[in-house]
Amino acid sequence: MSTYSLGTFSFVNMSRPPRRGAQQAVNEVRPGINGHAIFYVGSRGDEFEVQTFANVVNSDTPEGVAHAYEAVKNSLATLTYNGTQEANYYQILDVQIQDASKVLAGIGGLSGTTVGRVIATWRLIETTVPVPGP
Repeated sequence: MSTYSLGTFSFVNMSRPPRRGAQQAVNEVRPGINGHAIFYVGSRGDEFEVQTFANVVNSDTPEGVAHAYEAVKNSLATLTYNGTQEANYYQILDVQIQDASKVLAGIGGLSGTTVGRVIATWRLIETTVPVPGP
């Protein structure tokens, strides 16, 4: 399992932990009735953005990986942050590619199979759909 991933995509780094949903409540006051009531209206997440950095390896190209990112808009994906998979799926609302570059020359850890990098900003929201257990 990758330390940072979203669906089938693995990353070297993810800029922040995911924002989790929380139980939402509303306070209701009715005309002519003394008092008020608080009702739970379900668990909801808030939209948030996360930036990812990925090495492109082997036969992939940075442009191909960027197109694959854009193809998963409006889909559900599992999210793993710092080695821990989240309990619910996250919906991918949007993805913006910040950089998709080829490596011209590398030394040390970047030599070998690394052929490029892709930096992307994802807009996500947690759903109430649980990820099935093992």
